Amino acid sequence: MPHAAQTLPEVTADAIGMLGERGYDATSVDDLAGALGISRSTFFRRFGSKEDIVFADHTYLLDRLDTQLEVAGSDPLSAVAAGAVAVLTYHVGRREASLLRNSLLHSNPVLRDRELVTSHRYERAFVSYLRAALPLPPEREWAATALAASVVAVHNRVLRAWLRDESLAAADALRTQLRELTEVFRPMLAPTGVGADGRTNAAPSSARALIAVFDRDMHPEDLFQHLRETLE
Repeated sequence: MPHAAQTLPEVTADAIGMLGERGYDATSVDDLAGALGISRSTFFRRFGSKEDIVFADHTYLLDRLDTQLEVAGSDPLSAVAAGAVAVLTYHVGRREASLLRNSLLHSNPVLRDRELVTSHRYERAFVSYLRAALPLPPEREWAATALAASVVAVHNRVLRAWLRDESLAAADALRTQLRELTEVFRPMLAPTGVGADGRTNAAPSSARALIAVFDRDMHPEDLFQHLRETLE
């Protein structure tokens, strides 16, 4: 196999395949390096650790997400939603690797903790973009953080649902749910900007802060309803 020509997603899929077949604890760094056709030192230099390689393709995804956001259109909220859909589409296109990684996460607490760290990287990417794209006053920056966390949470829920049921039209489901979510946040984030329909929004009479704590398995419709009731 021409290992040098492999892309990062392909390398990650191969590594996850071996870890899933042999077991995470039973697979050594030497095993992974040998399967990838590289030395132990090269493995550590490129991937850092056995734990890191399970999530190595997220570096690729985050770079691609940053590029997508940089060339996004005039509606930042829709751009964030489209970015999340693109990430989901990547996972949907690699079902076997996605299933194996999910199995590894369920069987290894360390990997589950690492997944949370990885999710925060997506949140930070969205927050950074929103703060740069929108003229947010300091008292309303909370809304960018809240939207970013909500987008990642809804993405992860749809991904888990698709892992359980391959027949789910995951991208369409996520696109619909994020459209509703971004419209909930639009009055706080783009009160005088352009809406998703291209029309100019009127500024609200006052801004309010909202701190939301919700269960990770809460259905998006229930989350949206709670947000609407609180903000009305």
